[in-house]
Amino acid sequence: MTTPADKPKHAGGRPRKFPSVEKMEAGIADYFATVEEPWLILDLALHLDLTKEGLREYQERPEFSVPIQKAKARIETATAKRLMRGEGWGPGHIFVLKNNYGWKDQQNIEVSNPKQTLLILMPGAQLPEDNADEDPGADATE
Repeated sequence: MTTPADKPKHAGGRPRKFPSVEKMEAGIADYFATVEEPWLILDLALHLDLTKEGLREYQERPEFSVPIQKAKARIETATAKRLMRGEGWGPGHIFVLKNNYGWKDQQNIEVSNPKQTLLILMPGAQLPEDNADEDPGADATE
């Protein structure tokens, strides 16, 4: 007869949906084979019967990290290609790329002569008039 002290202790909690990396990879492969574009991270998570947070938790496990990163990279690439081809709604693709993949708008301003004055105008502002040729004592209302 076995006593409670003889039983191996259960780790607790619900068993994982994916006991192995191979099972996860098979689920990811099935997603790309059966679901038509546009692919989405949330769609992938739902296909794997996970939440977006659950997929993120699996990605934090070293053994599952690479397959999930590859799947996300494939989704990111497809989204960027749709944007570049002009397919779908451009601002929507931009939103997804910025919020899910860390894309950023970046504007570089290069100053070639540091002695020049850089004038930045706010929207609706007007350039100042160049009054160098006018008589400084002349009244502008004449």
